[in-house]
Amino acid sequence: MVEQFNVGSLHVHWQPSDKYKTTTFVLQMKAPLEDEKTSAARALLTQVLQAGTKKHPSRREIRKHLDGLYGASFGADVGKKGEQHFVTFFAEVVHEQYLQSENEPLAKEMLQFFLSVLFAPAKTDDGAFLDSIIKEEKQALISRVKSIADDKIRYANQRLVEEMCKEERYGIPPYGTAAHIEDVDERALQDAYTDLLKTNAFDLFITGPGEREEIESILNEYATKFTSKSVTSETKMQKAPEETREVVDHEDVQQAKLHMGFRVPFQASDNEYAAVLVTNGIFGAFPHSNCSLTFVKKRALLIMRRHGMSRIKV
Repeated sequence: MVEQFNVGSLHVHWQPSDKYKTTTFVLQMKAPLEDEKTSAARALLTQVLQAGTKKHPSRREIRKHLDGLYGASFGADVGKKGEQHFVTFFAEVVHEQYLQSENEPLAKEMLQFFLSVLFAPAKTDDGAFLDSIIKEEKQALISRVKSIADDKIRYANQRLVEEMCKEERYGIPPYGTAAHIEDVDERALQDAYTDLLKTNAFDLFITGPGEREEIESILNEYATKFTSKSVTSETKMQKAPEETREVVDHEDVQQAKLHMGFRVPFQASDNEYAAVLVTNGIFGAFPHSNCSLTFVKKRALLIMRRHGMSRIKV
């Protein structure tokens, strides 16, 4: 059973469970997609935040701290669902009841570190993000974005979304572009950080062994920091184009990639959604779909096929 409660503007979802030997934390910060520049700043901010805190001002120091928590794991990333942009922190730590030599509540200690990443990042005495961290994380993120082009399936799918949703927020990549990331400076990071704390919707999901009281006591210490007034927006229904559009990117590859996109005017909340799922399966998702029977079995044209559908984008 999931227990839900609020700590300031933070929505907490607590699921106690003795099925696992670890406690898992997932913090999601949600805001509407705006433009590539904003996505790039939020993506770089996410990397900078997880690269150092006030108490542990480098990835190496953070790693040492996590090793001291019996190999706890921590990470962060960005993504999008529909026309919403998500910053996600995730962490996992073993529960002390499974350790003979440990009596201190590790979940509480992990949660304190988890929240310090957000509220106490590594900064100079003047309150600026460390330039060394910005440079290092910027180069790593740019390399990551550029590497998408090496994964041709992922790249082709990204290009499909860009072309289908040129004038829509859904077409904005969650990391922005390499050029926009390069342009992000310390001032832009500060603006993105302030905006995140003031306007994002915060949800914290926790599951594992333990008691709600020990988690809630730590969260209450940060109640005055969770004061955001989240900005919400709904996904707008778009009309299907009157004519079929074909876009061809020419590259020197041994195997071509064909990606096709279709719009249906239904979302997961609509009564017609079940019929959409069946239609999706008939065309390509099922092993006995038209795509499989025609291209794979009859003509032996495809080495790999994939089929996906967005539940909240129309």
